[in-house]
This record gives sequence, C-alpha cells and structure tokens, in this order.
Amino acid sequence: MVCGAVCEYALVYSDSGPQRALGWPKIRYSPGVPRSEAPDGDVLEELWREYYRSIFNPARVKVKAMKAEMPVRHWATLPETQLIPELLVKADDRVIEMNKSQKSSAAPWVPPQHRLPLLRTAAPECRGCGLYRYATQVVFGEGPPDASVVMVGEVPGDEEDRKGHPFVGPAGRLLDKAMHESGLDREKIYVTNAVKHFKFIERGKRRIHSKPSGTEISACRPWLEAELDAIKPELIVCLGATAAQSLMGRDFRITASRAQFFPSRWAKELVATVHPSAILRMPDTFEEEYAKFVHDLEIIAARVKQL
Repeated sequence: MVCGAVCEYALVYSDSGPQRALGWPKIRYSPGVPRSEAPDGDVLEELWREYYRSIFNPARVKVKAMKAEMPVRHWATLPETQLIPELLVKADDRVIEMNKSQKSSAAPWVPPQHRLPLLRTAAPECRGCGLYRYATQVVFGEGPPDASVVMVGEVPGDEEDRKGHPFVGPAGRLLDKAMHESGLDREKIYVTNAVKHFKFIERGKRRIHSKPSGTEISACRPWLEAELDAIKPELIVCLGATAAQSLMGRDFRITASRAQFFPSRWAKELVATVHPSAILRMPDTFEEEYAKFVHDLEIIAARVKQL
C-alpha cells in the first residue's frame, strides 16, 4: 500500500526581504492503493541522476567508503546507483583528462618526441609545479634505454637531490642489497621516480623528506609517462604507494596486492611492493619487513626470467 505526506511552508516578507520562515508537516489520510496502481518512479529522479552525475568526483573515488555509507542492499531503491558502475569505469580516464587540463602540469615542457636523451635534457627547465624552486636539481631516471624492467619510486631524497642520481641514498643502498640477494641485476633495470624534484621540510640544517601532494604527482606524471613510452618495458615495478597509485589509481593498496601482477597500459604487466625507505623507518621490525621485501623481489626476479 502507498501513502504520502504533504509539507506546507510559509514565508513572511517585508520590504527588505524574507524575515521569518515557518514549515510544518500536514498529514492527509486517504484509502491506500496497491503498488500496481502507484506511479512508476518519480518525475524528479532523472533530475537527481543528472545532479549526481555532475557532482561525482572521479579523483576521490573510494568504493569501500561508498559501500559503508550506502550499503549495497539498498542500492536497488536508489536512482543514482544505476550510474555508479559507468562512473567507476570512466573514473581513471576522467582523472587523466582533468590532470591534462589543470594549470599545474609538466606537459608544456615535455618534448613531443619521447627519446630519453631529449627528455633528460629538457627536464631541468620544467616549471610544471613549484618544487623546482626549492630542490637543488631535477633527478631524472637512469638505466638502459631498452630495459625490460622499470622501477618507479616516489620522489628523490636528500642525497639524490644533491648528487642528481636516483636511488643513491640510504633507501637506494638498501634496494641494491635486496636486489642482489633476490637475483635482480640493477644494471639491467631503469630506475626513476614518480616526482622528479625533492620535496622536503627544513629542520635546522636537515632536510626531511615530505610526501608529494596529489597535485604535484599529477603535474609530474607527463615525465613518467614519457619515460615509459620511450622505454616500452615489459614490466613496471612500483616501489611504494605513491608510485603504485600514480599508475594504478587511488584505490590501489599495496597491503592487499603486493607482489601481484596486473596488466598495464604502459607495459605488459605491473607489480608493486613497499618502498625501501618505509623499511628503514621500521627499526623494531626491520628484519621481518626486509625479509618480506626480498621475498617480493624474488617473485619479481622469477617473473623477469620469463620475459
């Protein structure tokens, strides 16, 4: 059976505009009708769907939070849920388009021909975001131009910023050690970062690494895409959440998907594990976390042999 309620609303005006408002519900009783005689849908549902489509932010998609706030068992009764599958499928492409149109972007400085020597020469002139103002220099990727494997980290550290080379600081040395133990040859792997300038906070004479923002990661993305396009690797290894989410979307979680292989638009496969700097920040569990990291790299090394 179907029933309804009517809300009556009154405004009191003066010459200067509305002064008071009063609203109250007024319930009217009438005989019920069977569902078959009730109106099919609401005339405002299409308007609501159009509004929902317009406010949907593809850069802030969090499916778990969405399901927590709006349990799936209720989706059948909500008009906007008909749009969600389509909006989720298109979310990553919409984010890419948004990044291309935003003011902070390295795209104007990236040469149209994606060859590593050209890219490396052009990178120091980049003004795609504000990080160049504070870093010592740009830290571009290094390794064989025909490498079958590309490793992508987050951002250069203090030592990398001073020397101008990727992964030469404490995290890089730990990575070298783990790669040697797992059977990976760094000389055959191209290493780079999702962001090419060091971001830091000054504490006295020390420069402490600071996580790059989403805008900074997006702004630098054209450099990373150009590197991958120039190399055309078979396998991309993401070190840390920043690199993984930069290439796999914001919902990617290393804790749930580490050392698992996924298809990628930039390579045959992509795999992610933790960043070695994260292990260095865990002195109490260092040995355990380092062993897990080496195990991940052993899985990756076995895959590399199949390439």
